[in-house]
Amino acid sequence: MWHWLLLEGIIVLDQVSKWAAQNYIKEPIELISTISLQLHQNPGFAFSLPAPRVLLTAFSFIAAIIIFWWGVKQPKMEKLGAVLVAAGAIGNGIDRLLFGSVTDMISVSWFSIFNVADITITIGCICLLLGTKKAPNAGGV
Repeated sequence: MWHWLLLEGIIVLDQVSKWAAQNYIKEPIELISTISLQLHQNPGFAFSLPAPRVLLTAFSFIAAIIIFWWGVKQPKMEKLGAVLVAAGAIGNGIDRLLFGSVTDMISVSWFSIFNVADITITIGCICLLLGTKKAPNAGGV
């Protein structure tokens, strides 16, 4: 049950943060020397690489469904990772479906600009990697 609540909560947080960025960020807001809030619309995918909108939108939702369906049957760490990845994919998919681009607002000067959905996808991938890492065989084989 917790996986549904987490999925929904992340999607809401992502969409609210994007709405706030669209409505309140008029010019960059420096948080610390290398991190700022600034509004950016990304019509492509990772790092603004170009791709057809229909393909990206469909892929976001199909991937989210498959990952979530697989993940809820997994042990806790993999389940957490799958829920985070699915929530991020749905959050960005909603943007593509409704607006034709994804709203990004967290800018790291030496890296890129991203959003809450991107953060959850990244953390989810880390959880999946950690969860699928097998412990060494105790039998010495």
